[in-house]
Amino acid sequence: MPTTWTTKILICAPVVLALVFLLRSHLMARKAEYWTLAEGTENASDKGAAIRILFVGNSFIHYNGGAEKVVTKLLEEHLGAKVYTRRYAPGGYTWSQHLTDAKDPSKSLYKLLGKGATKSWDYIIFQEQSQAPALGGKETLLSYQALSGLVQLAKGRNAHPVLLMTWGYLNGDKQEHPTIFPDYHAMQERLANGYLSLATRLQQDLNISFLIAPAGLGWQHIHKLLHRGDAADLPAGKETFFALYAKDGIHPSPFGTYLEACVIADAITGCKASGLTANPLELDGNWLAFLQGVADEVVFQDRGSAYPPFHLGRETGCLKKVGDMTG
Repeated sequence: MPTTWTTKILICAPVVLALVFLLRSHLMARKAEYWTLAEGTENASDKGAAIRILFVGNSFIHYNGGAEKVVTKLLEEHLGAKVYTRRYAPGGYTWSQHLTDAKDPSKSLYKLLGKGATKSWDYIIFQEQSQAPALGGKETLLSYQALSGLVQLAKGRNAHPVLLMTWGYLNGDKQEHPTIFPDYHAMQERLANGYLSLATRLQQDLNISFLIAPAGLGWQHIHKLLHRGDAADLPAGKETFFALYAKDGIHPSPFGTYLEACVIADAITGCKASGLTANPLELDGNWLAFLQGVADEVVFQDRGSAYPPFHLGRETGCLKKVGDMTG
């Protein structure tokens, strides 16, 4: 049967559609990376900024418009001065992938943190894939090796490394890791121990001081309040803990993002968030005060021998207003 134009079109259609899909996927990936970075820039220029912060993580940072935007507002209120932030947070990324990107001239992170970087940073927030620090074995070793490389790059940019400790999933991770993550509590304990062990070991091995922003302990604090029967004092009663999560039970809701940001701000400044008025996510005032108090509790309480200090190798103290700063 002779080949007609219709036949040719039908034969070629699957190939054309496949090419279109690949091109669209490539463009979407590039667009996602672009917007991840563009949306993470709170200020168009770092000129005149009192503090410069780079956020390196994944969707646990970039949900709800980005935790860095909230951190920016909180710090600007603390310091009375401009704060410059950037974000590199592709969805699902691990520290190993970040380290690879930081060494690849075609990637944006190379220009922010790698040898192609032109800016210096005061702080760099490092957030690992949401399960990796708690898995143990090979996965945790990979996290350690990648973080070691990233922290040394941070040192080259004159930055203080900050580890953002994340939170357990609402119902644990019964699908992928039912034995070690059977519920929220088990996952949270392993994450906390994993992040703190990584920081302690790297501080000893590299002789570099660390800050830890224990956002996950904020989740844990609220979870414990409910188990003690204190729900009547919480903004949403028994639903308060659930309200920290997006619908998937994994990522943060706006309440979770605000708590995360308060913990980061507390860890960086050494100042309590309570009383701040910055509210870029437009939360109810009761929630604002409650989440600020939780952040202050988990960052500044005396943990005795249960946990090492959250400021590993660094003197603590509340940063003063820029007009009063001497360094």
